[in-house]
Amino acid sequence: TASGAVLCIVGGREYTVQRGLNRATQMQRQPGSALKPLAVFAPAIEYLDYQTTSLLLDAPEDFLGYTPRNAGDHYRGWITLRDTAAYSVNLPAVKLLNEVGVNRAKQYAATVGIPFTDKDNNLSLALGGFTTGVSPLELAASYMPFASGGFYDAPGTVARIESPDGTVRYERKETPNNVLSEQTAFL
Repeated sequence: TASGAVLCIVGGREYTVQRGLNRATQMQRQPGSALKPLAVFAPAIEYLDYQTTSLLLDAPEDFLGYTPRNAGDHYRGWITLRDTAAYSVNLPAVKLLNEVGVNRAKQYAATVGIPFTDKDNNLSLALGGFTTGVSPLELAASYMPFASGGFYDAPGTVARIESPDGTVRYERKETPNNVLSEQTAFL
């Protein structure tokens, strides 16, 4: 929900080991291109005034020894940011991250719960390549600002705990943070 409340979560279907791995919260994987909207597109629109109609060049390029490629080595020439996102095109995304700056991209992604290490300082972040990876819950929650007008609240599974006599022992406080403008979230 917009408050960060988790309505349903499934961490696996077979629990043969007590307190086994919860795949939704404990499994860490490289997010791949699912990171592009978080590390590239949102910061480019928010901080550099890019629009979804802005043109980007989709052509091979060497970034000081880093030479990413598109799937099938297919390049489209000039392409809009919208089409770069829709077709998950790699080269314009890497070029855009280079323009945004890795640190600024990491700063935004960190505000929506994406964890990084000190080693994560390269352009491969545009393609979702970094040290630790993310859990499915972290990745799903990081998209919250796009649906909530720019607000993020960390995911939570417990709303309230009461004792048998009705005394509230714990109540989750909603703490939504405005991390994107409403316009950027819409775009």
